[in-house]
Amino acid sequence: MSEKSYTDDVTVEDILSHRTGLPSHDLSYLGDWGAVKRRASEKYEREAVKGDGLRKKLCPDMSGRQTQEVPLSTYTGQYWNEGYHGMRVETKDDCLFIDASDRSMGFTLEFEHVCDQRKYIAHMSDYLEGGDQEHAAEFKFEGELVIEMGIKLEDGLDHMIWFKKMN
Repeated sequence: MSEKSYTDDVTVEDILSHRTGLPSHDLSYLGDWGAVKRRASEKYEREAVKGDGLRKKLCPDMSGRQTQEVPLSTYTGQYWNEGYHGMRVETKDDCLFIDASDRSMGFTLEFEHVCDQRKYIAHMSDYLEGGDQEHAAEFKFEGELVIEMGIKLEDGLDHMIWFKKMN
């Protein structure tokens, strides 16, 4: 750009948003586009393997997917843990769901059935930042009634945090 006004007036935003006259398909500001695509693809594959690894850990003898047969209403209700306090399990879009966005470090959990009508992957999404962290989860039954819910909320612990069903 030969004119002095370009040097004085063009901002980084102008450069990155192509207001400088570069064609819209010019992605040179990204660097090696092939490397960007490879990194994204590798990240996607790592995340997919992580989910499959948790499924295998929860149900090592499972082949294929098991369907949810127990009605979701069996699991819904208020659960209590002395340290974590109350968690209300509800249904949302045909799956089990916890809205814990009212906490200081708010989050939501959406449960994906894995096996045995009691083992799940709880997908945690941070209330402010979003995301999808996978946590092992399990429901304990006494006869046909759910009595406890366990979620591996803390990576530093070898065990789940257990919540007693209150109703």
